[in-house]
Amino acid sequence: MSGEGYMDKIKIGKREYTEEELERNHLEAVRRGQENMENSPKAQKANFDRKNKRLMIDLQSGVTFLIPTNLIQIFQNASDDDIADIEIVLNGLYLRWNRLDEDLSVSVLIKGVFGTSKWMSELNSKASANNKPQQKKVA
Repeated sequence: MSGEGYMDKIKIGKREYTEEELERNHLEAVRRGQENMENSPKAQKANFDRKNKRLMIDLQSGVTFLIPTNLIQIFQNASDDDIADIEIVLNGLYLRWNRLDEDLSVSVLIKGVFGTSKWMSELNSKASANNKPQQKKVA
């Protein structure tokens, strides 16, 4: 029922929105997306160093990141050829491994996130165990 001064609402999930609210939210999302595209680190080049088992990411800023591939969850059952088959996509924001059917965000990788929360928790536990000082045996 539409009348003078009444705005039709569109129901999405449990909430209702006016067309104006949806348009405003859409424009804000587009603005944030463009800002993210402009400010996020972007890969210029990515390679797999087979000898040292590291992913090398050269950013457009001139910075290079080296990440041991054993830390990256999607590579756990991957061959060297699978890992070496890297493609830079979305203007450098993501790396794509077609053979693995996987994509990883460059910004997430350089933040040190290499898998799921569970994976990261396990990595952190291993790192903590390796960094504990060894107790000397007393004779």
